[in-house]
Amino acid sequence: VDEMEAQAHREESLRAAAPQREAQQLEEALARVRLEAAEARSAAAAAMAEEAAARSEADEARSEAEAARAREVAARGREEAAGHEAAEARARQGAAMAREEALVRQLAALARPATSPPGPLHASVGGDRPFHAPLSDSDAAAPGVVSCRATTLVQKVAVIREHLGLEPDSSLPAAVAAANERAGLAAEGGLLQQVDRLMALLFDGST
Repeated sequence: VDEMEAQAHREESLRAAAPQREAQQLEEALARVRLEAAEARSAAAAAMAEEAAARSEADEARSEAEAARAREVAARGREEAAGHEAAEARARQGAAMAREEALVRQLAALARPATSPPGPLHASVGGDRPFHAPLSDSDAAAPGVVSCRATTLVQKVAVIREHLGLEPDSSLPAAVAAANERAGLAAEGGLLQQVDRLMALLFDGST
């Protein structure tokens, strides 16, 4: 009888302790859930911070891209304007070269000696217009004489052509350019100035 009473007492004690154990287990589970919730909130806050930073970087990237597109458009505009200016400059250069060649041809036509019998270097032909006698073989052999006898632009260029062995059929500007290159001179100034410099260099200043 005593053993049965003891067994009954143990069972009653266990039944009395069961709610306490269950409550303790529930409290432990609740603590774990709360910890997990706190960790989740912390992770969410970090994720939100990263999202805000990424959004800010994206906004900055879009701003930089828009600024880059604006710079690109401006650069293309400047490039197009520079292309137009270069084309206009080339056109003006071509027109200037054409005008220069036309003026040189007019000068050559004006400087061409009149057709008349041979005579002295400054003999009068049909009035006060001087006659430039053609260069003789002996004159061609003497550079000083040649440079003195060459008084017009056409004559000077002809003397320079012969002296440097240039093409006789080239135009005056082309002949002067070739002579400058052969003599190592820069093409500075007008055609007359370039020819005078060539004459001075090639014939010891006798022009």
